[in-house]
Amino acid sequence: MSYSIPNTITGLVSRIEEGTATLASIAMFLMMVVITVDTVMRYVFSNPIAGTHSIIELYLMPLLIFGIAAVLQREGGNINVDILRRRFGTRADHTVNLISRVGALAVFGIIAVLTMGQAVERFADDARLTGAIALPTAYSWLFISIGLAGLCVRFLIQIIDDITTIVRGEEPSEASDSESEPDEPSSSADSESVHTEEQ
Repeated sequence: MSYSIPNTITGLVSRIEEGTATLASIAMFLMMVVITVDTVMRYVFSNPIAGTHSIIELYLMPLLIFGIAAVLQREGGNINVDILRRRFGTRADHTVNLISRVGALAVFGIIAVLTMGQAVERFADDARLTGAIALPTAYSWLFISIGLAGLCVRFLIQIIDDITTIVRGEEPSEASDSESEPDEPSSSADSESVHTEEQ
């Protein structure tokens, strides 16, 4: 029985993750531009841009942090102390990963649902900031929820890979490669028998 995920699904998830990571990169670039322009306007011309900090806090910062979360998890960019558990072999390593990822999936899954509820509620109420610029607050909650949902999907993929490794004792990619290899010895034996008959 195969537990591996089809490449079409993992490829689609990876493309979506790359898309959100691109948005996060754009958000970081916009943050640098907005902060630079606001600093020049504030200290050189004594005329700061209204709503700069609110735009960064509500939109750009959540998009930057949570837009890159799934790619960061996929690439192993989070802090991971594995000095001891790697000494016990592949299965032990993936067992520890499985336990930690299931726990993380539960926690971040709950947070994703709660933040989506906040986004829906604020969209319905048309909640906005009180100040010079009445910015809607629902989008920041939406960015957080979407980012965490993508992170949870990545956790699911990694959990399935962990289960595959624990059950089979090998990495999913290695197992699929071994299953797809043709039976070369039998074909070579057949060619040798044909050559003998011709002689």
